[in-house]
Amino acid sequence: MPSITLRACLAEKNLDRDYTISIQKGLFKLWVVSIFYGKWGTAGRHLRYGFETPQQGQMFIKKTLRKRINSYNRIGCSYQLVSSSGDHQDLEFWFDLQNKQIT
Repeated sequence: MPSITLRACLAEKNLDRDYTISIQKGLFKLWVVSIFYGKWGTAGRHLRYGFETPQQGQMFIKKTLRKRINSYNRIGCSYQLVSSSGDHQDLEFWFDLQNKQIT
């Protein structure tokens, strides 16, 4: 299933954050969006959200990515896309990366 990992680094502020979003088909026909985040190299946090339709999950991911895209205003640096996995069409559907400026 598709996933992306973003990283924000700013040595002056000792800031080194990872943010991973992945999607899976869960039990009871739910779509599960998993978010792993925290300081790079630590256990961090893991959150899971269940959605009845892929469109609900997609809207949640868009909202979540919007906050990462605007991170420069909050934390002083931007998130960089460091990895992605999954089928190209799945990545486009779930993350719509062609319309995002994550650099």
